[in-house]
Amino acid sequence: MNLFDKILPFAKINSRKSPGGGKLRHYILHRAVSLSHLVSSSAFALILFCLLVILSGCTSLFSGVTSSASQSTPVITLKPSPTPSPTPTPLTNSQLAQRIVQGMSLDQKLGQMVIVEFYGATLNSDLIQMIQGNRVSGVLIENKNGNAQTRAQLTTLNTGMQGQAHIPLFITTDFEGGLVNELRQITGERASEAKIGATGNPQVAYTAGRNAATDLTSLGLNVNFMPIVDVLTNPNNPGLPDRTFGTDPTLVTTMGRAYLKGLTDGGVIGCLKHFPGLGSASIDPHFSLPQMNRSLATLNQVDFVPYRTLINEGIVPMVMVLAIRFGWVELAIRIVLRKQLSWL
Repeated sequence: MNLFDKILPFAKINSRKSPGGGKLRHYILHRAVSLSHLVSSSAFALILFCLLVILSGCTSLFSGVTSSASQSTPVITLKPSPTPSPTPTPLTNSQLAQRIVQGMSLDQKLGQMVIVEFYGATLNSDLIQMIQGNRVSGVLIENKNGNAQTRAQLTTLNTGMQGQAHIPLFITTDFEGGLVNELRQITGERASEAKIGATGNPQVAYTAGRNAATDLTSLGLNVNFMPIVDVLTNPNNPGLPDRTFGTDPTLVTTMGRAYLKGLTDGGVIGCLKHFPGLGSASIDPHFSLPQMNRSLATLNQVDFVPYRTLINEGIVPMVMVLAIRFGWVELAIRIVLRKQLSWL
C-alpha cells in the first residue's frame, strides 16, 4: 500500500465540503499537504531516533576508555641520589704492619723477632708449637736438619707450615750457589758468587737472582739470604771461599744490586749480608767469633759502601747482621751507623 492509498480513505470519509464552503478538491489537497508535513516530521523523528540509538551504542562502546583529558596526571617523585661513600685509602705496608703489631701481646711481638731452625722433613708437633704457640716469624730450611729432601716433600712441608701460621711465615734459606746451597738435593748445583762476579756483567747477576727466585717460589719459599756483599780484603778468609763478588767495593755493589733486583722481580725477599762486613775476617764466624780491628774510615771506604749505597736507593728489604767483635771502636761504630744508615 502506497502513501496515497493510506490518505485516500481519509478523503473519502471526509467527502463533504470543506469548512467555509470551499470545494472538496481543495480540502483534500489541504489535508494531503498537512499529512505530508506530518509524514515529513515523523520521518525526521525516526531518523533522529536512529541516530540517537547509534550514538548510544558508540557511547557504550567507548565506555571503558577514559579520555586522556580526564585521566589524572602522573606525579614523578625524584629521589635524591645517595652520596657515594669515599673509597678508603689503601694502607701502606708500614701502616699495615703497625696495625698488626698494635694488636699483639708482648710474647707475640717477641715471637715475630725470631726465625727458627727445626729438625725433620714433616710438620711435627714441635714445629706447630713454635708457629702457633710462640708465633715465630719464620723458619730456616737447611740440609743438615733434613728439611729439604725432595721437591714434593718440601712443597708439602712449606704449605703445611703456612697453614698453621697466624701471620704468613718467612720461609727462608741460604740459596747461594757454589759451596753453600741448602737446596742442592732438589735443584742441583748453582754458580757461586765468585764465578758471577768474575764476569763483571750485572745482567749475569740479575739472571742468577731471577732464576733463584723461580726455583724458590716453586718450592714455597719466599726469602733468600742473598746477596753476599762482603768486600773480600783477606784472600785467606776461611768463611768466604767463593762466596763474594770480588775485592772492589764498586763491583760488589753493582753485582749485588743486580742480583737483589732479580730476586725482587721474581717475588722473593732478598737480604744483604754479612753486615758490617766479613771480608777482612781471619776466622769463620760459624765456628768462632771473629775480631775486627779496622778503622771507621776504612769501614766507610770499603765494607760499608754496598750497604750505604743500596740502602739509600731504597731497594733493601732485609739485612743480616754478623756476630763479630769490633774491639774498642764497637760503641763508636754503632753510634755513627745509627746516624748514617738510620736503621740500626
